[in-house]
Amino acid sequence: MLKKYNHTMAYSNLTLKPFLLVIYGPLCSGKTTVLKIFSQQQEKVFKISVDNIKSLVSDYSNERDFNTMNEILFDTVRSVALKGYSIVVEGNTVIQRSYDIIDSIAKEGGFKLVEINIVAPVEILEARFLQRLKNAKAIGKKMAIASLEEMKLLYDQFHLQKKTIKNEYDSSILTSEEIATKILEKINE
Repeated sequence: MLKKYNHTMAYSNLTLKPFLLVIYGPLCSGKTTVLKIFSQQQEKVFKISVDNIKSLVSDYSNERDFNTMNEILFDTVRSVALKGYSIVVEGNTVIQRSYDIIDSIAKEGGFKLVEINIVAPVEILEARFLQRLKNAKAIGKKMAIASLEEMKLLYDQFHLQKKTIKNEYDSSILTSEEIATKILEKINE
C-alpha cells in the first residue's frame, strides 16, 4: 500500500493538485509532442513510457522481455507516486488492459487520475509516419516500426483494443498546444 504524500506542501506554489495522467493514442497521433508541451508548463511532473523503458534494454525482445518491461513500468509509477510527483504515462494497449493497476496507484497515492485519447484520421497518421521515416533516414536513425504496413497493423491493433474515454482529442483538428490546454482543464476540474 502506498503512503499518501503531503501534497499541500509539495504543491504549495501550484494551482494543480497531484495527478496521474495517461495518454493513449496510435502511432503518430501526437502523444509525445503534446506531453512535451504539457510537461514544460508544469512543475514536478515525471514522464514515463513503455517505449522509453524498452529502449533501455540493449537487445529488447517483445517475446522475452514484454512482461518484465511492463512490471518495471508499474513499479516505477508506484515508486514515483511515493515521492509525490505528478505522473504522465504515455500509454499503450498494455496500460489500457492494466487500468486497475494504474487506478489503484492513483487512489492509494491520493492522485487524480485523468485519461486522454489523442486520435487522428488514419490518412493523417500515415502521412505523419512517412515523414517520420524520411526524417529518421536522413539522419541515419533506425526506426523500430520501419514500414507503413507495420504502422497500419499497430493502428488496427490500437482501434481493436481502444478504450472508450470521454476525453478524446483529434490532433488533426486541434494543435498540440490546444490539446495540452484541454488536458490541464481536465486535471483542474
